[in-house]
Amino acid sequence: MRRELDGEMLIALIGLDGSGKTTLSRSLTSHLREEGEKVSVIRPFNYFLLRPVLDAARGVAGLLGGDVRKGAGSFATGGKVKPRVARFWPYVAMVDNLLYYCLCILPRLALGYLVISDRYFYDLSLIFDYHGCSSPRAKRIYENFVPRPDLTFVLDLSPDAALSRAGEMDIGYFRQQRERYISIAGRLGLRIVDAERPVEEVAEAIKKEIRTCRGGSGGRKRSITTG
Repeated sequence: MRRELDGEMLIALIGLDGSGKTTLSRSLTSHLREEGEKVSVIRPFNYFLLRPVLDAARGVAGLLGGDVRKGAGSFATGGKVKPRVARFWPYVAMVDNLLYYCLCILPRLALGYLVISDRYFYDLSLIFDYHGCSSPRAKRIYENFVPRPDLTFVLDLSPDAALSRAGEMDIGYFRQQRERYISIAGRLGLRIVDAERPVEEVAEAIKKEIRTCRGGSGGRKRSITTG
């Protein structure tokens, strides 16, 4: 079901670690504010009420000598998930982030802000897929039933460039994840942006897309998908 909400725009920046999401969000915010826009940046789109729990779990794992991955993959050790916990985790994380969306993003949109989200639900879905804890049902829910941004940009760069910028994972990780981002962009009609270009060029390209989107919708109505 689709319904219309008053508000400005929700822009999501997604992509590999090292693709420049945070740097780009800062640049976009600066340029848009100079043009008189009311801009609010959400960073990172990761966890909300679950954050203290995950921080505690990582602390315990560190004391025990475990290699617990950061962020969405924090339940995975050595690249292998713990099935009983992991199979439910995408749904738990979704509920947690939906609360974040309702409590932190919707109010800003209602106040007329252009909201830039540094990461989004789609990033979580793809990292769960990498760790082997996702399922076809979970993927469908993440892709089709979470709130849709007005514009979502996939910041694309080569696996080698991603590794050089954010080398916490190996090259195989970046290759697999890049394929997943390209694939989800095709399925959902997301815009792919060359993130190896200078950040100012990327910011300008995204600003043009924002203007085009507003030109077609008036910039005051936005559609979101609900279950």
